[in-house]
Amino acid sequence: MNVTCTEIRYQVIKHPASLSEAEVARLTNEFTELSRKTTSYGDENYLPALTGWRKYYEYEGARPNDYTRLSLVYHRETLISCSAVKKLTLSDATNTDLIWLQLAMTLPKYQRSGIASTSLLKMLDDDFLNLLSQGYLVVRTPNPMVYEMVRRFIPIFGHRGLTGRLFPVINHAAAIEDISENEKVEIVEVLRRISPNSPFDATTFVIGGYYKQFGALYKKYDFYCRNTDVKDYFGKHLRCENQDGIAIVVKYQNQNKLQVVRP
Repeated sequence: MNVTCTEIRYQVIKHPASLSEAEVARLTNEFTELSRKTTSYGDENYLPALTGWRKYYEYEGARPNDYTRLSLVYHRETLISCSAVKKLTLSDATNTDLIWLQLAMTLPKYQRSGIASTSLLKMLDDDFLNLLSQGYLVVRTPNPMVYEMVRRFIPIFGHRGLTGRLFPVINHAAAIEDISENEKVEIVEVLRRISPNSPFDATTFVIGGYYKQFGALYKKYDFYCRNTDVKDYFGKHLRCENQDGIAIVVKYQNQNKLQVVRP
């Protein structure tokens, strides 16, 4: 998609809880329209996406003012991409957090333009990273492009002091690498926080039907992904009729906050 820089506007909302009722209502409408267009694949008559996404963004926990940060991208006056993150505490004793990238949606014709990546980096800036010590970043998605984006971000954040280990690692055989039983237990506990009512298969990292309570939001699963191994893995294990997704987990450590032991 060829657009000029002057037509694109980025906006990061650092305190969504302070949004007014009018702003929440406007963003709810914009989020619903963006999501409907993205998951109905151009079918204006696909009602499950319209009614389902409306229900989703009015649900407590998914409303625009329920997040820790929002990142929005507009082309002129139209919302074309949005991301939302929550910072949750897993353990006060160990200062361990759960960073849930709950929303990452971009209109199809603007995908692969770098807009979504730029928006995410603006949201997860140094001020936000400085709040983190250790924990897990979690995404759930049916889109293999999101997996690739998270994988590419790990070395970028590593240069900023936030090192991370990715789960699952999808290899060249379109399969995932083995992890230890202890790691499986950790990941299951983390995912229980964000999807307590959806079954999780630790052998495939599939979260079954996590959007299903809101209807068939995705008309089909038809995603572009340059990495054929990742695309094949998603295609093999996800069922659109069940609205499944893959859990992506990054176990991170902020190296800038490690205690320095001096002799």
